[in-house]
Amino acid sequence: MNYQETASLILKGIGGKANVLSAAHCATRLRFVIQDNKRINKQAI
Repeated sequence: MNYQETASLILKGIGGKANVLSAAHCATRLRFVIQDNKRINKQAI
């Protein structure tokens, strides 16, 4: 697994860095507060 590539794909799928207001993680999840949900590509994620 290439973590850099995976992170880039997730970031692109959620609408880019500018669309993320905050982020957090735990052992099993990534949690994002998103500025504009319309920019999220659920298929890509």
